[in-house]
Parts: sequence; structure tokens; C-alpha cells
Amino acid sequence: MKAICSQMIVDLKLVIKNIFMWVMIGILLIIILVVRFLLPEQVRDSKAQIITYGMEGIGHLQIQTLDELEKVVRQEKNTVGIARVDEEYKIFTNGLSKKQVTAVVNSLLQEKDSLSEDVIVTYNSKITEQAPFNKRFVPIFICFEAAIIGLLMIGILILMEKSENTLKAYRVSPSSAMNYLISKVLLFTLMGTIYSVIMGFTTVGFHYNIFAFIILSLISSCIFSLIGVILAVFLDHLVIGL
Repeated sequence: MKAICSQMIVDLKLVIKNIFMWVMIGILLIIILVVRFLLPEQVRDSKAQIITYGMEGIGHLQIQTLDELEKVVRQEKNTVGIARVDEEYKIFTNGLSKKQVTAVVNSLLQEKDSLSEDVIVTYNSKITEQAPFNKRFVPIFICFEAAIIGLLMIGILILMEKSENTLKAYRVSPSSAMNYLISKVLLFTLMGTIYSVIMGFTTVGFHYNIFAFIILSLISSCIFSLIGVILAVFLDHLVIGL
């Protein structure tokens, strides 16, 4: 274990000196700035579809039963269902905020029946509130940047050591080739996980299952690091790898 830790420290120093590491840090900062300041939290969707029950003469799609109305709303995004039962209105929605629903319904009903700001909107229990538009890109960035950092960095590091004949010198060192590979996989697994956690905390915050996210990041980073080792072993020159 001591030999692995020592090799990890050596590899970390090499990574810090590599310009590609600073490029990855720069990309991380750009992603954080883009998600937090450039991408909007909400985008204007197409006009909401309105379906009704028990409201003849309104001029929108009429549904024959209340259960059918709920089913349609559950299946269709950006939809508002309005049911009039015993002179009371029940509103069902999928993918719209409370303010959007209030505006849509107020434009539909007569002024005397207009909804106040205290309107109660019923969301289907199987439908979760949509994430903000800018936050939807975070999993993509984590997948293509954080998860594959091990694949890129470990491949580049091994190929650099090959081109500089460092591996030949390593053959006569006291440590084994297995320690050499394990240290690199562990190092870039940790780096990929830290990269993912930083990106997640700075863009989304703490409103998710942090433990599960870290475990998933560890597993994915480890898998991509192993793939990087496998690819680098069979490549003889850095240019071929790129």
C-alpha cells in the first residue's frame, strides 16, 4: 500500500505539471459559469394545451370523464386539465408552474370565476417538478467531462511515459507493474470524483442524494480509468493515441 501511495504522489506531480490538467480545470470553470450565468433557468415553452371536463361552450378539447382527463394530463407534457365538478374547479397539470396555470385558467374563465393567487393546483402524484433548464445540462457535462477525465488523463500519462522510456526504467525498480497500474487508476478515479463533486456542488447545490452521487462518480471514473489503461497499453506513441 505504501508503494501505491508513493506512486500516486509521483503521478500527481506529473499530472499537475501537464498542461492538459490545467485545460481541464479551465473547462470546469467555463462549465460552471455557463450553467450559472449564461443558460436560463426557464425557457418559454410552446402554448399550453387546455383540456376540460364539465365545461361545455368553452371552446377547448372536451373530455368525457374525469378519470380520462387525469390520464391525458399525466401522459401529455405542457398540458392543463380543468374540471368543473359541483360548481368547483379542479385543475390538473403536467410540466407547468403555478403561475403559468393561473394565467392559462384566468384567460379561459369568465372574470367572475377568475382564479386568485391562492389557487390550489393539483399535480399528479407520479409527476415530479421539472428541473430548471440550465440544470438539465449538468449530467451531460459530468458524463463527458468528469467521468472521462480518467480515460483521457491516464492514457496521456502512460503514453508520455512510454515515449520518454520511463516504463523501461520502471521495470528494474523495486515496485511491480501492478502497483504502477493500480496507483494510476486510484489517482484518476479520485480526481474524476472530485471533479464531478465540484461541478455538482457549484451548479446544482446540495439538493440531491450526495452519497449516491459520489458512489456513482467513483464507479464511473474507475471504469473509464480502466478503459484508459487498456487503450494506452496497446498504443506505442502519443500521436496514435490522440
